[in-house]
Amino acid sequence: MNNRKHLTCGTPSGRSHCMEAWIPDAKDLEMYLRLLMAVALGSTIGIERAFRDKPAGFRTNILICVGACVFTISSTWVSGPNVDQSRIAAQIVSGVGFLGAGAIIRDAKGVVGLTTAATIWSVAALGMAAGLGEFKLAIAGCAGVMFVLVVMPLLANAIELRRDLMDYRIVTPRSQDELDRIEARFAEHGLKIIVQEFFEREKSIVFVIKALGPRDGHHQFRREVLLMDEWRLCEV
Repeated sequence: MNNRKHLTCGTPSGRSHCMEAWIPDAKDLEMYLRLLMAVALGSTIGIERAFRDKPAGFRTNILICVGACVFTISSTWVSGPNVDQSRIAAQIVSGVGFLGAGAIIRDAKGVVGLTTAATIWSVAALGMAAGLGEFKLAIAGCAGVMFVLVVMPLLANAIELRRDLMDYRIVTPRSQDELDRIEARFAEHGLKIIVQEFFEREKSIVFVIKALGPRDGHHQFRREVLLMDEWRLCEV
């Protein structure tokens, strides 16, 4: 970090210089501050991840953030006519990408771990910002990540509460225009048909439908069908 002359600590003058070498100067204090910022940023996101019992929790996020910070600080010390200081930063991005890929799992229900992988990638970016001394950028980025992890799920849950996916089994007389009538009734109540199947019987048609829409729309549709003589709503 500092270009201090190397002396043997066994001699009196050497011991004096060795003690001076361990006394932090302004550059050292700035380095410590950057590392503390990385610890604080990693801790902030790590607490949220640990609270939700995610694979990359408290310590993992701190280590990722501090590691990216150390690599970034080290890259600023490298100098020379043929030295590209951005190469270390580029390797951080690719290296963290492999780390995040290990958090993505595909199972029978689909792909899980994408948010965890994206969080790992974002925490590394915050560590790089802290390592460069861009504290405003790092804090603003951390606030943005926390908004996505904490506030956005609440908004998503509120939206999901307003939109339900429900199954219907409707028996109608055998007629060519019954399908058009059913689609029109669903549309009147703001319901979108996602899956639709039908089975023809001798004197009737059975429609098996999955519809997505507001909860009130589902209630109104069911109430309307129950009051109709020609249609019959069966339990699914």
